[in-house]
Amino acid sequence: MAHAPDDNASGGGATNHEIQALRQANAALEAQLAAARAECTRCQMARIGSQRLETLGHLAGGMAHDFSNVLQAVMAVASLLKRHAHEPERVLRQVAMLEKAAARGAAVTDRLLAYGRTREIATDLVDPKVLLPHLCDSLQPTMPEMTIAVDVGPGVPHLKTDPNQLEMTLINLANNARDSMIGEPGRMTLAAHWTQTVPLRPDLVPADGFVCFAVRDTGIGMDAQTAAQAAEPFFTTKPQGKGTGLGLALASRFCRESGGILTIDSTVGGGTTIRMYLPANTDLARTGPVASRFAIPGPVAILQQIEPVVRDGLRAALLARGFRVLDAADAGTGPAPDLLVVDLSADQPAGAEVLRLWRGRLPELPVAALADRDQTVPGASVILVKPASPSDLAEAAVHLVSQGAWPRNAGE
Repeated sequence: MAHAPDDNASGGGATNHEIQALRQANAALEAQLAAARAECTRCQMARIGSQRLETLGHLAGGMAHDFSNVLQAVMAVASLLKRHAHEPERVLRQVAMLEKAAARGAAVTDRLLAYGRTREIATDLVDPKVLLPHLCDSLQPTMPEMTIAVDVGPGVPHLKTDPNQLEMTLINLANNARDSMIGEPGRMTLAAHWTQTVPLRPDLVPADGFVCFAVRDTGIGMDAQTAAQAAEPFFTTKPQGKGTGLGLALASRFCRESGGILTIDSTVGGGTTIRMYLPANTDLARTGPVASRFAIPGPVAILQQIEPVVRDGLRAALLARGFRVLDAADAGTGPAPDLLVVDLSADQPAGAEVLRLWRGRLPELPVAALADRDQTVPGASVILVKPASPSDLAEAAVHLVSQGAWPRNAGE
């Protein structure tokens, strides 16, 4: 006679009750594991979020520090303008310093937008013999207690680099030097020399050697361990709230992106020297400077700009360099142009259309353009990221046209 299966029968295998209990236990374990994983993920996300907030705080502090430096320069120059308002020559020099401070402020925002991503260095011609004396003039009013000297070696060549980043980097290094000498009569030296190689780096050998920019101070100095960490992001020896540890890190990054290197030489009580080795360009030095203006009648520049104040400033700067300036709206019946000056910013919708129109008529027409960001315009062109001074654009226009076949229109 047949029997129904017995749940309690023992045949060496698991009973139905045991199997069901094992399944329930396994499901409970899986639920616990999923909960643990979810909790771990939440903890990781919270930790990542906290790290990101901390990094953002460091970045914000660094940018605030840089802007404070810019505002300090603006306030110092404003004070000088008040004292010397009746001396036109001094006022003009101080206004130039004010323009440089505004340019450095623009460079801070550009660096903030660029932080965290690699970008091509916006290159332009830089002459150390011009840069360092101007930088000294800008820094001295903000550091009246310091002695600032300039030391430019003989035959230092030009270089092609991002002038705004270079100037802001040198200012940050100078501010670090000042902070190391607070409370004592200090001396700072801004130097530039040419060298073929970098000590202990035989792998770095550019064709034209290096321009070595140095910022030397007579401050408290650093021991070897501190100097080895000084260029790491967020490392700082300054008191809480006084430093972010970004200055040297960004300076080192700028040197690397330029094809060079940053070095630190420091001893406790013996001061610090920060050197930036940037590739030189002796060909540029041999070509000599481009003329600052053209003879009258000069080349024809078509100007497109809808903002009246900006347009007037650009026109005045171009006229001062010898250009004949035609508004884009009136250029169709005038002489053939040698240059197009156009604004390609997002708030200038007519700029792209004017560029398209004239490139259709004269495909090789050089273009000097203002823009919100670095971008490429086919053919002979130079792009200045806003804000840019009218004199900077006019200088770029002179360089651009000088490279061409002008004077094509001189007899018109």
